[in-house]
Amino acid sequence: MTSIEKLPTRYAPAERYSPDELAEQMHRASSIALLPEIFDAIPDLIMLVNDRRQIIFANRALRSLAGISSSPELDGRRPGELFGCMHSDKEEGGCGTAEPCATCGALRAVLNSQRTGALDIQESRFTRQDGVSFDFQVHAVPIDLEGETYTVVTVKDISHEKRRRALERVFFHDILNVMTIVLNSAYMLRESDAETEVMLQDTLEESTERLLCEILSHQGLLAAEDGDLAVELAAIDSLVLLTDLVAVHRHSDLARGVTLFIDPASEPVRFESDPTLLRRVLGNMVKNALEAAQPGETVTVKCLSQGDEVEFSVHNSTHIPRNAQLQIFQRSFSTKGKDRGLGTYGMRLLTEQYLHGRVYFTSTREQGTTFFACYPITPPE
Repeated sequence: MTSIEKLPTRYAPAERYSPDELAEQMHRASSIALLPEIFDAIPDLIMLVNDRRQIIFANRALRSLAGISSSPELDGRRPGELFGCMHSDKEEGGCGTAEPCATCGALRAVLNSQRTGALDIQESRFTRQDGVSFDFQVHAVPIDLEGETYTVVTVKDISHEKRRRALERVFFHDILNVMTIVLNSAYMLRESDAETEVMLQDTLEESTERLLCEILSHQGLLAAEDGDLAVELAAIDSLVLLTDLVAVHRHSDLARGVTLFIDPASEPVRFESDPTLLRRVLGNMVKNALEAAQPGETVTVKCLSQGDEVEFSVHNSTHIPRNAQLQIFQRSFSTKGKDRGLGTYGMRLLTEQYLHGRVYFTSTREQGTTFFACYPITPPE
């Protein structure tokens, strides 16, 4: 299996076959005895691609998904163009030629199979242009058709499996952390003096509230992905909101040895949004920054008025490698380990799909990393 850095080129070639050449390849594939019938009988998505990654045959399941009745209607598209990948039209060369394509598992599977002449299996994360994210398992294997080599690409949607595993891993991780504090505090109450008892009761109250927030947060993310999340607008003061968030996270385990403070240049901006969803987004931004910071470093939060928007930002001095930057908002991707990766994905999902805002970031070795979340002062009706 070849890593991104070892691919012959960072981006795949952009060249395509002419319409006449493509039509000849399609005719040749559809004329192979029983090949179309066998592929159509398989429920997984199957496509046959040429050496320039153009689809020359799609089975019934894939044609149904694409809303076409025959393979010629594919019109020489590549896999990312057929699925509507958000990066497929970023460059003139189309699918496989934009910078984020260097991290695409589907592209790696096809290129590796074409290079080695053997089966290659990869997991591929991608987001459609409408914001919907998918996790696929992609099998690519070469096949010889009348002296010409093509690649059979089988795509299995594992989005639900990946989402379940990630949610369970993150949920249990977060819940167990809080429950450990609750349990230890309860044990200590048995032998505590009056002063310590008051402190432990405060800890128990705070931990119980955190436990409830974690449960509601994960419940909300599931509802958001299903399109069932209700938005309840209220008047918000940006500086009051940041002050509350800093007070909550300043004494958390993640903040040990790290200074968390509000930039003095912050402005109190009055705007309308859903305070619960907004706290989840900004809380994730703060937690991610604290996790990335080293002891002795500082995490700075800030809010400003930017025209008809309010802008929130969270900065830490850690640099995110470019390869990770290209995948940062993909569901199930994380720099923290396997089956994590819901924080930044959830931030974008809630912000763009429900709060009419936008989330982005900058990251350099010199300036560190800053995440931005911008929201309209008055959300559209």
